[in-house]
Amino acid sequence: MTLVVPVVNVKGQYNHLITRMFSELGAKSELIPMETTVEDLQKMKVDALAAGGGPQRIHDALKEHTLGNLPVLLKQIDVPLLCICLTHQLLAVLYGGESGPSPVPEFGPVEIMVDRDGGLLSGMAPTFVAWGSHNDEVTRLPERFVTLAHSDNCKVQAMRHEHRAIYGVQFHPEVSHTIKGRLVFQNFLNLVKK
Repeated sequence: MTLVVPVVNVKGQYNHLITRMFSELGAKSELIPMETTVEDLQKMKVDALAAGGGPQRIHDALKEHTLGNLPVLLKQIDVPLLCICLTHQLLAVLYGGESGPSPVPEFGPVEIMVDRDGGLLSGMAPTFVAWGSHNDEVTRLPERFVTLAHSDNCKVQAMRHEHRAIYGVQFHPEVSHTIKGRLVFQNFLNLVKK
């Protein structure tokens, strides 16, 4: 069975690499606009949804409503979610946590420490090098979410919902600079199949 996993185009420079990664792993994936509705996704018969990073700062994006229908999608669609960078921060806000300026922004290689092995980060413990590119981060975890990984300068590099297949990562697994980044996508697809 071929999984259908579209990627919401948040206009980040790496968004197209997310669809490529899913496609290389055997899923059907394409970039879709932020104006996509829940009904559109239901018609597409999606198995999961991913959303990448973007050039916006999280609070500017929310205040200026530059994320289209994405906040509604992330709250209302009942399929597994994988949110990266900006949309990881958005996910935290939508589910009752907080995101804001990083005390120490991360740009370039970052050592990620895995707090919970298995699931999305299966096979990546105890540490791995990932590509960081952010001025903002999750500053308070939402209720019913747990931290999966952290770095020296960022407490929530990866998180998941305790009971639902909802995942967020601050780093960029889609770029070649992230060691074992492909494994994050393979692990996500394996979780979708369950």
